[in-house]
Amino acid sequence: MYRIGEFARIARVSVKTLRFYDQIGLLKPVAVHGRTGYRFYSPEQLGQLNRILALKDLEFSLEQIARLLKEGLPAAQLRGMLRMKQMEVLSQVARAQDLLARVEARLELIEDENRKPKQEVRVKSVEPLKVAVLSEILPADQEPWQVLEPLFQKLNSFLASRGIRSAGPWLALYEEENGQTRIKAAVVIPEGPSKIKGIEVQRLQGVKRMACIVHKGRPETLQEAYEALNRWIEANRFQAGSPVREVFLNFGQTQAPEEQVIEVQIPLLKISGKEKKMEPRIVRKGEFKVIGMRYVGKNEKGEISQMWVELNPRIKEIPNLTRDPEYGDVTYGVCGWVEGADPGVFEYIACLPVSSIEKVPEGMVGKVVPEQTYAVMEAHGIKDIGPTYEYIIKKWLPSSDYLPGDGPDFELYPEEFDPEDPESSLYIFFPVKKK
Repeated sequence: MYRIGEFARIARVSVKTLRFYDQIGLLKPVAVHGRTGYRFYSPEQLGQLNRILALKDLEFSLEQIARLLKEGLPAAQLRGMLRMKQMEVLSQVARAQDLLARVEARLELIEDENRKPKQEVRVKSVEPLKVAVLSEILPADQEPWQVLEPLFQKLNSFLASRGIRSAGPWLALYEEENGQTRIKAAVVIPEGPSKIKGIEVQRLQGVKRMACIVHKGRPETLQEAYEALNRWIEANRFQAGSPVREVFLNFGQTQAPEEQVIEVQIPLLKISGKEKKMEPRIVRKGEFKVIGMRYVGKNEKGEISQMWVELNPRIKEIPNLTRDPEYGDVTYGVCGWVEGADPGVFEYIACLPVSSIEKVPEGMVGKVVPEQTYAVMEAHGIKDIGPTYEYIIKKWLPSSDYLPGDGPDFELYPEEFDPEDPESSLYIFFPVKKK
């Protein structure tokens, strides 16, 4: 499975677009993690997104697209619709050359979504580069190449007016910024002044391991190269780094868009051997009841820790206390997603197990945690909770036989847990279900 940023990069759409499609019910993630608000998408959803984008290129409204997909639009019918649009576009070549290329690219992806890449992936090192940059946030209703072309033209004119000549290739850089994609048009410039009035100058760091694939054709047909690279990265147990680069190897040497040669480059981050061996324990835990203090928010100022401080002296007020069947005397931190809340907002209940929630002390809440299957992993100390969740969600889960479950996750603190000891053990229970 892919997190929303990874899925957006592979599909070459903005994160904002995916969130909007989720909001209107057009393309919902397969799962949303309650504590972090992370959205997860499956590889199979790339085909559905290709269809949405193809229908959008056919100038259907989002409401019409939703209706067509709900009715189960078959690939053969979509191909027929695309062919009809292709004929219409060919009759309007003067105004629709770009639209034609996009329809053809989407049509090819839909007709053969499982084809093998035409180019081989190779890994190489990349030296640091000094570049001049113009950037812009990718609008939700535009493709990356629609933003890049005017940025390149503006940057080229700016440098020419100041007598600055390129000293290397032109590049496009893609970075996530507050849930959106920032596109940077860049060109390598000579060593010299570190500042140029009116434009950003930066030094791109060298990369020891960069996965690269060379693509020939229009920039709007690059999705095949991205999909091939990401399949290779996952198969070879790497993680994708940032920023992703597109290097235009023959920029300015041809006026024909279909003759452009572009190398897509993705930095590689290796999963350590120690992390590869970490395997959670899969357990089935029955329904249980809890009473405790509830917090809703993003925990931006450590509110959860303060809530535990307030709960501890009030534990004696909680009636019907009981014990965990496996761990004995425990406390729980039960975490869940808040329906309709902003991304990152979650519910957290600092609580203890009880046999009944009929009598809840003032200022506290009772909750029934349903029976479900969990991936259980040990964490060491409070500071290890976040990294343990990160490992489960980003590294173990995508390569496992499981998807995120529907219920809340929780932290289990044994009686001997010491919050001041960084090596003290606690346990993360993350709900899962079979793929």
